[in-house]
Amino acid sequence: MQRCVLHDLLRDFAIARSKEEHFMHRLRGQELNGCLEARQRYRLTIDFSGAEKFSESRSLYPRLRTLLFVTKPEVYQLPTSLYKFFQFKLIRVLVLSPGFEFDTFPCVILLLVQLKYLDFAVSYFVSEIIIPSSILNLSDLETLIVGGDRVLLPDTLWGMKKLRHLDGAWEWILPSEIPVANLENLQTFSTVRFTCSQTMVGVVKKLPNLRTLRCDLDLGGGECTVDFITLTQLESLYITTTRGPNFFQFRFPQNLKDLSLYSTCLPWNEVSAIGRLPNLEALRLNGNKCKGENWDIEEEGTFSKLRVLELYNMMSLERWTTASDDNFPSIETLILDHCNRLKEIPSCIAQSSTLQMIKVWSCPRVFDSVKEIHEMQMDYGNEDLRIYLDGQQLTKE
Repeated sequence: MQRCVLHDLLRDFAIARSKEEHFMHRLRGQELNGCLEARQRYRLTIDFSGAEKFSESRSLYPRLRTLLFVTKPEVYQLPTSLYKFFQFKLIRVLVLSPGFEFDTFPCVILLLVQLKYLDFAVSYFVSEIIIPSSILNLSDLETLIVGGDRVLLPDTLWGMKKLRHLDGAWEWILPSEIPVANLENLQTFSTVRFTCSQTMVGVVKKLPNLRTLRCDLDLGGGECTVDFITLTQLESLYITTTRGPNFFQFRFPQNLKDLSLYSTCLPWNEVSAIGRLPNLEALRLNGNKCKGENWDIEEEGTFSKLRVLELYNMMSLERWTTASDDNFPSIETLILDHCNRLKEIPSCIAQSSTLQMIKVWSCPRVFDSVKEIHEMQMDYGNEDLRIYLDGQQLTKE
């Protein structure tokens, strides 16, 4: 986990507790020079209002290993004097709040050679940023998070053997050359853009231990087989298509647990085949131009571990049927959004003993089917089931 959202009361408690246990010390501008206790700390959070004063007092924090700058939501330019923070040679974690924005990669950071975690944001007005080849100097870097639209990666990326997480950017643009070396430790890559199927296959083979992948496919016309089968450790996969062929055929690894497909041209029989994945727990289909009006799941016992199913903007779908009541035996959450031609939900969903929630939005034809499911589940004694129709919770009559 890299980030989380906290209620303000829980946040205040966490700040107080971290100070009490000497885990993280939070300072504002007026406290920077006068707090003797903070000078012995390894981890500091600096309020944006004290950025200038902190750069002036840098010599007072010889033990500093973790440095977090926070700002108010509005854009706040990083003070020029703050570029002197590279004198903290022992810093391993550096987080510059999204309020601090850069027009180019801040190369001064490359002097922090012990850095393991780097998180910074690109200016809203900059559409593209280039990561310099000298990023290789950060040989201990494990996590790189860049908030921005397009981030161009250098060839030297493949030499960063300790890298575990690449995250934050709307698009990571890979170098054109297919890599020679593997990134054995990379676990998260989000979101990478592939413009050539051969390059994609070559890159995927070099990331054998990837666990989370978000990718944007821009692969041109025709037909295309997209193969992720070599990613045997992959657990979460999100695929969207900017521009794609008339037909995608996907090959997914058996270990996959969470799959999201956005705007992919899959026939319904290919969607049904996804149900054979033995460990799949969550499936989201959004805006998929699936061929045909009927989703007929003809194989028994598929989607055996699926807990969450979400269908968005499936405009052509009219009928959804299953071979038996053995399909979707573990379903807990069903979300239908703008599937406005769908008429009925399969009986296997209605008879599920694990069902916890159904949300339906802009699918008026399926309302009667959902109400029948609600009545059936009430008869089973499932009074904890929550059902929402266009935002209104359905209550027991």
